[in-house]
Amino acid sequence: MDYAATVTTVTAKYLAGKDMPPEYGEAVIPRLIAQLERHDPKHLNVLVGPQLEELATALVNGGRPHEALRCLLVLEGTLFCKAEAVRSRVSMYTFIALRNIANRTKEGSDVQAALRQVKALSPKSREQLATAIEELREMQAR
Repeated sequence: MDYAATVTTVTAKYLAGKDMPPEYGEAVIPRLIAQLERHDPKHLNVLVGPQLEELATALVNGGRPHEALRCLLVLEGTLFCKAEAVRSRVSMYTFIALRNIANRTKEGSDVQAALRQVKALSPKSREQLATAIEELREMQAR
């Protein structure tokens, strides 16, 4: 099972890349995430956690913020995410995914969702993402 999960997440990560035609990812990524969402994240093998984190990062970087957000929500419930360093990274990736969605849609509710996530960021992440946070605040003011 662990090997199957590894192969599947590595394949999905590859398909999430920006230089891949989106139709390839459309066939695999939503199905993979739907399967993950069907299970209780607490019961996922701890070794799957790093793979999910890598997949979420690839989805964020590949311009697939909605799928990244779904993957991150699964990851948040895993035992892997109990470690402070991991939780901090997941919060940052969640903010970036929400910000990308807000930048795309320009809808007030999406901007507010991204700004709510700022509270979950570590001070270091807030500092690193200060420009993005300020841009969202400006977008909200419009």
